[in-house]
Amino acid sequence: MENADSARPGHEPLSEDELRHRLLEYQAILDNASLGITFTRNRTFLHCNERFSEMFGWPSNELIGQPTYILYPSEQAFADLGRIAIPILSSGQRLDTELLMRKRDGSLFWCRMLANAIDPGDHGKGTIFITEDITNRKAADQALRQSLLEQQAILDNALIGIGFLKGRVILRCNARLEQLFGYQHGELQNVSARVLFPSDQEYELGSRGYASLARHGPHSGEIVLSKKDGTRFWCHLSGNLVDRGNPTKGSVWLAEDITERKGAKEALLRARDELERRVHERTAELATANARLKEEIQVRRLAEEQVRHLANHDALTGLPNRHMFMDRLQLETRKAERNAAFLALLFIDLDDFKSVN
Repeated sequence: MENADSARPGHEPLSEDELRHRLLEYQAILDNASLGITFTRNRTFLHCNERFSEMFGWPSNELIGQPTYILYPSEQAFADLGRIAIPILSSGQRLDTELLMRKRDGSLFWCRMLANAIDPGDHGKGTIFITEDITNRKAADQALRQSLLEQQAILDNALIGIGFLKGRVILRCNARLEQLFGYQHGELQNVSARVLFPSDQEYELGSRGYASLARHGPHSGEIVLSKKDGTRFWCHLSGNLVDRGNPTKGSVWLAEDITERKGAKEALLRARDELERRVHERTAELATANARLKEEIQVRRLAEEQVRHLANHDALTGLPNRHMFMDRLQLETRKAERNAAFLALLFIDLDDFKSVN
């Protein structure tokens, strides 16, 4: 640093006090940095800041002069990093990697390591390493990955197809949605939803569902869609926006094949209609038979009445005949006997009645 300051044109060389003050400022900056910083040469520690000492559990005065491999889980891990780092640093690039490191007490932790060579052409001038403890971030990343795997497992084992769309483009979907439409794994990713519709016209009609999402919230309905091989099937769709306040963030759709259910419903309706038709026909048949039966009963009743009338009346004149006369005479005779009353019988002789009767 002294050489750099004294070499700058127009600047006087720094005094010893100024240099000492400048070094103290630099040391304060290093010791208050939130990242670990160390300077090594020939894979030996020459200097480190307080954060580096805290991170690895080594007092800086004990770490100075120690070989750098003491911070690695094993000699193999130390050698592996060397094979990776040397070509990168020699080319003037910065090393940026994540690896397990070892503290003084032997415990391991995840560390992000950045390194730059002082002079890529001369490794003997040393290397600056910057380290960050990323154990918590790694744990959070692992928990997030586990959560994503679990959610993906739930989605992939769901009995209905699920897809995330943005701008009517399928960004992600579960295995059931791919199976539903006859596609292989990954074939629907980043594909327009147009492939799911039988025609351009029906695809345009499908945009009404998006308008409904924005205005009314969750939308559902039954629609005919098309599989990869062109087969059409009835599908129940239900969708909702990820953020109703911002439809551009996309939407989630659920799809269920209801072809069998639709067919069963239509068959049930046909069976009901057929049953109603048969009941109507049978009712009409019964009504007709009932009317016919009533008519026959009426005819029979009239016939019986006519027979009874003929039995007691003359067919020609319609007057009561001898049978009826004798019947009435016996009736009146018995009545008179019961009541000890007189009975009178009047005979009227009509001349020439025989010619009439």
